[in-house]
Amino acid sequence: MAKYVVISKGKYDCPQPENAIPVDSFLFIRDGGKKYLLLKFKNSRGGTLTGLDLKITALNSRGGTLSVRNLSFGKLSGKPRKDYVLEHKIEVEEECADFLCEVSVAHYGAYAYSVGKKGESIDFVKGPNGKFDAGKALDTLGWENAVVSERTVKHRVLIAVIAFLMITAVLVFTVLQLNSFTKNQKTFIYSGVEYAFENDDTGEGTNIFVTGSRGTKSHITIPEEIEGHAVTKISEGAFAGNPRIRSLTVEGNAVIEKSAFDGCKNLERISIENVNTICAEAFANCGRLSSLSACNLESIGDGAFKNCKTLSSVKLENERKKLTLGKSVFENCGELKTAELLQPVEYPDDLAVFRGCNNLATLGLNNFSGAKTLVSLFGSNPISLKNVTINTLDAIGKNFLASSPVQSLKINTLGSSIIGERAFYDCYALTELSL
Repeated sequence: MAKYVVISKGKYDCPQPENAIPVDSFLFIRDGGKKYLLLKFKNSRGGTLTGLDLKITALNSRGGTLSVRNLSFGKLSGKPRKDYVLEHKIEVEEECADFLCEVSVAHYGAYAYSVGKKGESIDFVKGPNGKFDAGKALDTLGWENAVVSERTVKHRVLIAVIAFLMITAVLVFTVLQLNSFTKNQKTFIYSGVEYAFENDDTGEGTNIFVTGSRGTKSHITIPEEIEGHAVTKISEGAFAGNPRIRSLTVEGNAVIEKSAFDGCKNLERISIENVNTICAEAFANCGRLSSLSACNLESIGDGAFKNCKTLSSVKLENERKKLTLGKSVFENCGELKTAELLQPVEYPDDLAVFRGCNNLATLGLNNFSGAKTLVSLFGSNPISLKNVTINTLDAIGKNFLASSPVQSLKINTLGSSIIGERAFYDCYALTELSL
């Protein structure tokens, strides 16, 4: 089979009609810039499948009908009682996310079986010898308890009607595993997100990573694993500049690489509870991001949330994990009002994590070094800081809080009782001090 780019590899929930030849599984693929559907049928009959007449209804992600087409395929060679992959590509719309496949006629040489009006009968034409052979028909169909009769139509073609007990279970699609149908594929798309195999290794249990997205999905979910393949990272620039994304959920601990979501101007919500690493500028310029909450972070790179102008709250907590912060992580987050760094933090050399966060009023820190001034967290910019709580402070050094508008300072554990020179100089608004 040709090496197509696999678009969809996941489970779809659209119940399929009860067909004479049921659809076993499927793939959406991309070839030459167009989107196609590949189908795999279950030929449980005792004859060679030589043709199919299909009715394909293409559906969007909301279940709405995009198109309805009647298609005929001949010169097939589906072996008796074997699964058969239809080698013909069926073109579908870019918005197509699901479909219905009705098999109106299944051809077996001179025999043609079709679902009747009541959904319980199948018609077929005369046999190779020109005579109706009920026994051969039953054997070919492979159905037990079937009743076979003969009828005549105006063109003198002998046709028999088979009334049979249809399988009552509703068929729910199960997508192909990475078997011979996709064994040459190095990339695929799952739920609107494109993935690739690390080192092009498609073997069992190998790792995969996110490379980007296809389609118009606004809510992106990155699972921890897909069919036993762990998702290890969201690669550099994978979703950069994507205006459609509104929410992101990362279920595992995939690394979010540099600029992965940079410039996603409509991204409003992220859920990254198990993520350990966010690289430089990963969420920079996400102008509608409103909050950040995480409990397993170990590293946030330079400018990771730079210019997130509507970010209003940050809460990072895990007392057992050290968090390393890069430079200017939250630079120019002008609407940031509350920040809680409640896990052990290793600050960058220049400390200016909140540079340009001029409206930050409440700050909670797990730890800080009194050798630096608290104002240095904000660079040289003016601040609006009012309430500060520090769990552990080694010492209160020179100019520690000097010339700041802080009204309340609480330190739970202070390493030294010595207070440095001018530590509280010109603290004109300070009304509460707890050491």
